Amino acid sequence: MLVLTVFGFAALLLAAVGIYGMMAYSVAQRGREIAVRLALGAESRRIRNMVVMQGLRPVVVGMVCGVAAAFALTRLLSSLLFRVQPRDPLVFLVAPTVLV
Repeated sequence: MLVLTVFGFAALLLAAVGIYGMMAYSVAQRGREIAVRLALGAESRRIRNMVVMQGLRPVVVGMVCGVAAAFALTRLLSSLLFRVQPRDPLVFLVAPTVLV
């Protein structure tokens, strides 16, 4: 059980690092655009919101697809779950929330 917990946390950490890398790459690629927007008088708050919203869009789509697939596959995986109900709402809420 401990091994599965460690692998679960490792997968969560890997996903979080991937999301961070995607956001950092996006900002690096759009550095000039962001600089021009700042030079033309855009508020830094609006630029930050723009970057975050554009970075979260694929994350939200992936989370919706992942939760839907996990919900659909609960019957197949129910024999592997210990001390957790197959469709435990806490699990379906906590895992995506940690990634966001």
